Amino acid sequence: MKQVYDFYDKPTPDDAIKCIAGYFHMSDITNEKNAILLDFYYHTMMIAKDNQFSPEKASALFSIMKKTHTHCMSSPFIRMDADYAFFKDLLLKHCINRPPFSEQVFTFAEMKLITEFATNTYFRHYLMYKYTFTKQIKLDFKITNAYMTPLPSMENISITEPTEDSPDKSDVAPNADAPLANIIEASAIIPTTVSIPTAVPVPPPAAPAEITQAPADLEPEGPKEEKTLEQSKQDIASAELRNFVISTLAPKLDEMKNALLLKMAVQEEQLGSKIKKLEAEEEKIMATLAVDKKKEVKKDVKGKK
Repeated sequence: MKQVYDFYDKPTPDDAIKCIAGYFHMSDITNEKNAILLDFYYHTMMIAKDNQFSPEKASALFSIMKKTHTHCMSSPFIRMDADYAFFKDLLLKHCINRPPFSEQVFTFAEMKLITEFATNTYFRHYLMYKYTFTKQIKLDFKITNAYMTPLPSMENISITEPTEDSPDKSDVAPNADAPLANIIEASAIIPTTVSIPTAVPVPPPAAPAEITQAPADLEPEGPKEEKTLEQSKQDIASAELRNFVISTLAPKLDEMKNALLLKMAVQEEQLGSKIKKLEAEEEKIMATLAVDKKKEVKKDVKGKK
């Protein structure tokens, strides 16, 4: 209780914040987290001071808000509804006299005041407190294809130099049945000597007697570009993703389509019934006008006679 009276006696906000920091042994009040927490404690105690709460009520209010903050920051996940329900349950236990389950400390008006304070201050900045006092969660999303054999790592490929006794492996064609790692290893050998052939003059080709244009159908086609392994991986992954999206969204789209068609049919039926009612009313009005007109004509004829 002495701590509450000491806080009430502080004339300036800085002195009050230093007083609270002393209670919690916070030496560095310039730290961002400490500053935010001290600001939260300060405004909680100021509500008690402004409304002239007794030391018992001020202590209970401070304990409720501090326990609520500890509960909310115990998990990095956003669960505002559950945390707000925890706060209301904790406050309600201090507003109803039902020992040993609860004890009345606050009146109904004070409970309403505390609820508005917590809603407009702490829970309004709930996400900011979560960002400051909880750990950040990062999700690494990775897709693996079970139908593709992964390439071997470059660290497992050995590079050797040919000797005089060993044959030149670069001239030997790789076996189609050999494993992929052996083919890569055979193609990754770096020779130490390179022979450069001497330039031999080549006579110019003789000019042809007649130059005829080959038909378009007989023109040789260029070599087709073969897809690389990376492109084939991307094609397979995109095809699987497209099939997955289609299989997942197709039932939902069908349901939405059927619901929309049903709704349009119902609206069309309602609109048709309204139009029929209007047409029936219009016919009644026209019939009434025709009867009135006949009566007026008869009156005019009788008046002339």
